Amino acid sequence: TALMAKSVVHETHPQYIGLYLGAMSEDYVRETVEEADCVLALGAWMTDINLGIYTAKIDNEALIDAGADRVRIRHHTFNNVYLGDFIEGLGAALAARPAESPRDNTAIRPATRALTDAFTVKPDGAITIARFYARVNHFLDDKSIVLADAGDSFLCAGDLVMHETAGFISQA
Repeated sequence: TALMAKSVVHETHPQYIGLYLGAMSEDYVRETVEEADCVLALGAWMTDINLGIYTAKIDNEALIDAGADRVRIRHHTFNNVYLGDFIEGLGAALAARPAESPRDNTAIRPATRALTDAFTVKPDGAITIARFYARVNHFLDDKSIVLADAGDSFLCAGDLVMHETAGFISQA
């Protein structure tokens, strides 16, 4: 997902790979998105925030960008195609098949690694932003809602793992 769509997809789902923020993404996420044969953007806003301050390298030839009332495929725009109708039609056209695991499971740096990495208390250590957010991850659960103010708290909150959909609110 993109940062402005944080928590739309369960971030603890085994097929969730993380946030895409262009060059600011983790390598695995960036490579998976930028090397994909097809990127399906459903309601994603192509903004400076979602595109990692314009560092995204998504090939327009591989992009299907479905917005609220239009779909763009390569250099073609189809107006009056509504997002809900597009998703419903896409779902009906796709053959049902079992879910696949992400590529090469041994190479995955899971989006939820923050939950599996042990947090060691360092009473005499400095409180850094990275350690603060790493610690907060261990307090969040499926009933948590994070309200992030615009700016640094919003950008850094991308490192928080949301357990349920609609658990992240920001005025971005």
